[in-house]
Amino acid sequence: MDFSASTVNPVTNTPGAFLFEGSGTGHCNCQFANNYPFAFGPRVGAAYSLDDKTVIRVGWGVIYGPTSVNALGVNAAGIVNDNQVGSPGLGTPAMTLAGGIPTNTIPGWPTFNPGVAPISPIGNQPLPTGVVLLDQNAGRPPRQNQWSIGIQREITRNMAVEASYVGNRGVWWQAPSLEDINAITPSILAAHNMNLSNPAIPTLLSTPLGSVSAATKAEYGLGIPYASFSPNNTVAQSLRPFPQFANIPVSGDPLGKTWYDSLQTKLTIRPTHGLVLQSTFSWQKSLDVGVDNAPAGAGPTVPNGTGTPTSYVNNTYLAAQQSKAISEFDQPFLFVVAGSYTLPKIEQLKKASWVMKDWQIGTLLSYSSGLPIPAPASTTSIASQLFQGALDNRVPGVPLYTVPSLNCHCFDPSTTAVLNPAAWQAPAPGQFGDAAPFYSDYRYARHPNENINLGRTWRIKERMSLNLRVEFSNIFNRTYLNNPTSSNPTTPVTHNGQGLLTGGFGYISTVFSSTTQLAQPRNGTIVARFTF
Repeated sequence: MDFSASTVNPVTNTPGAFLFEGSGTGHCNCQFANNYPFAFGPRVGAAYSLDDKTVIRVGWGVIYGPTSVNALGVNAAGIVNDNQVGSPGLGTPAMTLAGGIPTNTIPGWPTFNPGVAPISPIGNQPLPTGVVLLDQNAGRPPRQNQWSIGIQREITRNMAVEASYVGNRGVWWQAPSLEDINAITPSILAAHNMNLSNPAIPTLLSTPLGSVSAATKAEYGLGIPYASFSPNNTVAQSLRPFPQFANIPVSGDPLGKTWYDSLQTKLTIRPTHGLVLQSTFSWQKSLDVGVDNAPAGAGPTVPNGTGTPTSYVNNTYLAAQQSKAISEFDQPFLFVVAGSYTLPKIEQLKKASWVMKDWQIGTLLSYSSGLPIPAPASTTSIASQLFQGALDNRVPGVPLYTVPSLNCHCFDPSTTAVLNPAAWQAPAPGQFGDAAPFYSDYRYARHPNENINLGRTWRIKERMSLNLRVEFSNIFNRTYLNNPTSSNPTTPVTHNGQGLLTGGFGYISTVFSSTTQLAQPRNGTIVARFTF
């Protein structure tokens, strides 16, 4: 079953009903979505040696991702309604095996009723769980066009460096936030002579239709969209394209795009005197439109059928033009060191060398920029007036933090709210904000990853060996603070009786929990393995 914007619903006698895939009576004689037949992934690479120490490498390829799932993020279908069998009285069974299922409770099957929902025709009714509008192009997988060009140079016999430009462009990513078919569009407002710059219009949109005066209804062309529509619904609900329904989730619309560019460098030291070392550094930038998911409670009110935000954009109808911004996964700088050193046999130690030799020290050190903090969602009523989300405006010139940096180690997180609420301002009533979903200078703290291990393998016999190793994580015992609360700048900071923070915008929780970033003390594990 799929939602159809053009099929007349017999419950309300207005467009917005349901189709049933397949051929024959009651079916649409169609397929809801078609598989994309041209997902070819060619890949080409070449290398050219300038001299005996320098090589230029180029590569290009196309790869595809999996096709999308439904708007709920799962492959499960929903249940529109059910029949319940109850006992007719105390001590009387609802049914017996001899009598079978009562005939009056056996549903007719199959049922191809385009008006299967809404069950109640009063308006503003949710779609059945699991039922969505499946985009006709849902069978088109996301595509990444990737390329690279680099130069590799041998510095010494045991050392080489490499620098490459790596880029890719992605299209056809699922982007449900870029398609909201039951929101109030600019053309609907224009048809009713409504201008959101008039402060009376947002108030009117939030007013119950039944309480609007006849003169106002005549001025703006308002009326009940169909006979059974409840006047207790708002004016905004009456203006929706499908007023009988609330939000209509969209699944599989391949409208999202991604951009990635980077300079990637690598230093490799080949095995020499037991040392193996590889270090990489990336200077990179990631952008996208409509692809990022909004953190729970932090994004605009764009429900996906479960009441949670599906994506993070500002103004659905202009998002494709205005919402190109850095990705939620953007980290401009990434530095990684991986290496190991094996202790050699020292002849001067004589018998003691048997104890010291062949011990191997390994390390993996990773340092990167912090991830972007989402711009706060607007707390205005635009979600109930136009049924779209909006972001707060960023105030020019106002610092985003109340501290020099989240990485400065110069504040007490138990007493300091680190984010500045004055940096964000709600847009005017009925207006969308102009903020980007993420900003490059608005980031969480960095979280280094530093691990070291020490181990050795003793060969007892040809088929017998003993391996002993010790693995340390967070070897330098760094404190990993939780991310600050960043969803609503108007949330005031609260304290307990001792003056310690307990909540509010910019609050960092210092409560110990095994599920938070704070609970990452230095720890080591000893592992012994006997192989025979």
